[in-house]
Amino acid sequence: MRLCIIYADSQRYQERLSLYRQLAEDIEHRWHVETAFSKIGSPDDPSIERLKRDIRSVPPQVRGRIVSSRNFILPLSGTKNLNLQNTPILILYDKNGQAVDIYPHLTGTAYAGVEDFLQAFLERGPTGYAASKGILEDPIAKIVCEDPSMIEEGMKCVAPNVPVPTGVIDVLLKDKTGAPVVVEVETIATDSAVGQVCRLAAGYASHNNLDLSKVRKAIVARGLEGRVLESARGGGVEVYRIASKREV
Repeated sequence: MRLCIIYADSQRYQERLSLYRQLAEDIEHRWHVETAFSKIGSPDDPSIERLKRDIRSVPPQVRGRIVSSRNFILPLSGTKNLNLQNTPILILYDKNGQAVDIYPHLTGTAYAGVEDFLQAFLERGPTGYAASKGILEDPIAKIVCEDPSMIEEGMKCVAPNVPVPTGVIDVLLKDKTGAPVVVEVETIATDSAVGQVCRLAAGYASHNNLDLSKVRKAIVARGLEGRVLESARGGGVEVYRIASKREV
């Protein structure tokens, strides 16, 4: 996950930005989630159109209402332009760079501002955020969490989005012996996924004072590219491919 706060040189909220920066630093320190601040300098800034596309790409059932009305200041103005003179905008991205949530927004009659989100995320972390939204970052991760026995009989899901010193574990499982299984979820797995899951497993072992050899490492993907299988064998990483089969 990555949190990006976009703002303009507006006197209406400059004092609040210092609070947002402190909350963002605290989130990075506690949860190892990347945060960034991006200043829009002028109405013709070339990044504006990309940001508007990112905002519109988030499903309405997730982001709620984002066009300002008389009573609420939201990311887009009534003319559908960025409303940065009146409010900073926070966009939450997944690990693939896809926008997955926007703040401020309005869900029904409930208003959620940038500060509201940062405070809640600092307290709950990525797992708490996913639970509060009823979503997981990746549909494959959701499948693994809901039916871990598809990986191996007796496997149980501990939690999705588990922070460790070396990053965030997509899914943490335990096998029938109680051994932890660190899972990296990819749509198309490449060699880099092997290095990533090894780093995460090392971080998990170190953080929990475990022997690294007792931590299983696994990649779950829809497809494979390059020499990922050879790399996985060399790194002691299990690889599972999710496949579909026509039944009717």
